[in-house]
Amino acid sequence: MLFSDLLATALLTGSALSIPLVPRELSPYTSDIEVHSSCNATQRRMLQKALSDTYEVASFAKEYITTNGGDDPIFQQYFGTDTGSYTQVIGIWDAFLTSNKEGVLLRCDNPDGNCGQDGWRGHWRGDNATSETVICDLSYTDRLFNENFCMFGYELVSQKPSTFCHRFFHVPAVTNGKVDHYAEDYTGILELAEHNSTYAAVDSNALQYFAARKSLLLFIEARG
Repeated sequence: MLFSDLLATALLTGSALSIPLVPRELSPYTSDIEVHSSCNATQRRMLQKALSDTYEVASFAKEYITTNGGDDPIFQQYFGTDTGSYTQVIGIWDAFLTSNKEGVLLRCDNPDGNCGQDGWRGHWRGDNATSETVICDLSYTDRLFNENFCMFGYELVSQKPSTFCHRFFHVPAVTNGKVDHYAEDYTGILELAEHNSTYAAVDSNALQYFAARKSLLLFIEARG
């Protein structure tokens, strides 16, 4: 028996040594989102601030979930009690923060002409360019930075989250196309969590509102 084992090991070792070693080819990696040359210096500065705010909110959300777990009542209010929701939501925020964003682009030149539509602040370019997002002029005048969460009577329920989370949930390179729209408003988010938590964990609005709520509380604690 011992001889057979030794012989098998020798044969396997010899076979392994005969296979040529091929270096792994890794794709270029960056966790940063590029700002297109169509954005002027002022737009670029505002976009960089908005990106910083977005990552701050996403980091708060992931940290809170990691620390408090899936039994946390606030987590369950937004994502339900399905046992798979916990790892799914953490995975989405982790992908959001660390996925390879090579080629993911913010641009300001309105190549598809959609910024002319009433109320449009930006849009994912979809099939025209799946890694690109257009930021329209209206975004620069009414987007709230994180500091505004603690000012002027901001109310999350009546005022939508103001980060770029929604924009990047559309980009396949960021969340692999797993996040979509299933709830239309705050009431819909809570109903989805209670009655269909399978979709709550991958709902764009549920993820955004949860992140904004936890960030709002942290901002209040940190800044008074």
